[in-house]
Amino acid sequence: MTWPETLRPIFDDWHLVEIRVPTDEKSPMVVDGLARKLGDGQMDVQIFPLMWPIPGLDPNGEWQLHCEQGMQYLSLKGRALSLSHPRQIRLQILSSQSGTHTRNNLRVDTEIYLSCRPNADRPAAARVRPPVRRRVSLSSNGLGFFSEECFKLEEQVRLSMILPAATLEHIDCLGTVLRMGAKTEKGHKTALAFADILPLDTERIELFCLTEQFKNMQSRARFLGMLLASS
Repeated sequence: MTWPETLRPIFDDWHLVEIRVPTDEKSPMVVDGLARKLGDGQMDVQIFPLMWPIPGLDPNGEWQLHCEQGMQYLSLKGRALSLSHPRQIRLQILSSQSGTHTRNNLRVDTEIYLSCRPNADRPAAARVRPPVRRRVSLSSNGLGFFSEECFKLEEQVRLSMILPAATLEHIDCLGTVLRMGAKTEKGHKTALAFADILPLDTERIELFCLTEQFKNMQSRARFLGMLLASS
């Protein structure tokens, strides 16, 4: 098991990680927790007791741990050796993957003000849609969100975004539809790639994503303090 030198010391003591717990459902359950390394490729893991027991836990399934340090990340896969208590979970690590985020592939789950409409000519009244606050998955390359309207694949749509930072950056651009899911209660799961966007606006999105990532890390650090205080 190898990872970058800069990441090796972080598991000498308890460190906050995102944990994907194997279940008998189609997808794992994602929770926050703590991990520290032992010898022989093993790690101790703690999960907040209020999250235990995990519904449908698969004792023989694959566990995944993910952490970030600055722009670097580390993902580990392993199997459970002990599941006797949420504070006494032990894993045997089977593989690891590490890398470095670049500004143009950094993606965050956040909220922005967004309107999305077809780029084709329509009556003026139909085109005017003020941006509304939405949950999105955002990067400088594009975004994903649930859309009330169904678009065609590769259709170009007109985007208007307001990034709720200190200066409320307003960005107008085109987006190309890459994926359009079936309608659900939330709407159509939609993925767009930015097109015809100004370089300055791309930089604004990159800086916004970096700021949001830092805020998320601060929030998770507060969770870590709460978890340790309750030990």
